[in-house]
Amino acid sequence: MPANVYWSDKNGVTLGCSKKVLDFLGLQSLDQYRGITYLDLPNLVNMDQDVARSYFDDEQAVMNNDEAIVAKEEPVVRSSNGRYIHYLSDRIPIKNNAGEVTGVIGISQDVTELKNTQNSLEDALQKSEIAVETHRTIFQNIKHHWITAISNVLVPIRMLKMDHQDNAGSVEMIELSEEAVEQLRKHIKDIMDLVESGEGIPSIKSEPFNLKQIAKNVYKICLLYTSPSPRDLST
Repeated sequence: MPANVYWSDKNGVTLGCSKKVLDFLGLQSLDQYRGITYLDLPNLVNMDQDVARSYFDDEQAVMNNDEAIVAKEEPVVRSSNGRYIHYLSDRIPIKNNAGEVTGVIGISQDVTELKNTQNSLEDALQKSEIAVETHRTIFQNIKHHWITAISNVLVPIRMLKMDHQDNAGSVEMIELSEEAVEQLRKHIKDIMDLVESGEGIPSIKSEPFNLKQIAKNVYKICLLYTSPSPRDLST
């Protein structure tokens, strides 16, 4: 029989059990098990008093309430060979022909492997949640720094525009640069928002651009920083 089976009379005195119970307790014969209560077990085998009390109280509750206890997860116990075991137990009242409760029969199934698997999955899930939260925090920091860095580029550009208000050609060039930076900031924010949402990055539409002209514009902007006086950058 794969499960531990055991039964007691209405006074909680043990009447019999399966061999697996004897093996678990480290008893050699059924005679060693009969005629005791759960409260006697700590004196006979290596069992914690609190565990024995839990077994005894559950048995008494089944008889007093005439109601079964089903699929109860027992306290972890140590078998006679030193192995720690998780049991899932049912305790059912035994009745005579008159319907009177005369005892209790218990069935305990070893679910240690299942419990260990459950614990491993819970640990893995917890670690996964921590990793996801850590990555999210790192990504949000990166996003913040990128957007901040690009936004900071706008500060000197706008200061230059104020300094060159009297030069229409320069203002036009500066405004083009300002718009380009704004667009860059928007695109980077949109991409990072998509990545953060988990929706992925949509297909990117390719558009041709003149790298030589971009470099020329950047050069002209740089001249504004070194020029002692406003210059016309439209040429």
